[in-house]
Amino acid sequence: MRVKLLAGIGILTLCMAPAVFAEDGFAKYEVFAGFSAQQIREPYMVNTDGDNWIGSKGVEASFAKNLNPALGVKADVGLAFGNAKDWGHSRRYTFLAGPQFTKRGGSVDFFGHALAGFARIDDDLPGARGRTANGFAMAFGGGIDWRFSPNVGWRVFQFDYLPIHASERFRHDMRWSTGVLIPLGE
Repeated sequence: MRVKLLAGIGILTLCMAPAVFAEDGFAKYEVFAGFSAQQIREPYMVNTDGDNWIGSKGVEASFAKNLNPALGVKADVGLAFGNAKDWGHSRRYTFLAGPQFTKRGGSVDFFGHALAGFARIDDDLPGARGRTANGFAMAFGGGIDWRFSPNVGWRVFQFDYLPIHASERFRHDMRWSTGVLIPLGE
């Protein structure tokens, strides 16, 4: 239920950022670097609460080339490191790219993206000690950017539904990010 609700929120955010042309002045490139929190779902591990989610922290960075005020191409790299109390740890590395749609308005921009690419999973958890898996990954989501000067802004939040297919199964992770946004080449 939680996955469907959060996937719905991500899709709604994507739909709220339609490809409509806004103001003429826009950054040709955008660089983002920030903190991320990710909910990692491990199907084979259930904690004492009957849940199989691991909270993790990490970093995310992206580079976007804006083709026009509403459409851009984005490359995204994410690293997430999670600990399951005394059980062990799990790491996720994602390398994604795809279109980004932006609704620009004054100093606040709404964006949505649909990214696809590659993920690497390193687990040291019960049932998967020392397991490494590579696979297909996607990210569907969006967020809000606040540009408080022409040279720097803040990604107030970004939410992504992050399905990863590795080891012959899908994992349905979720990621929240915030950090510094640097527009270049206006």
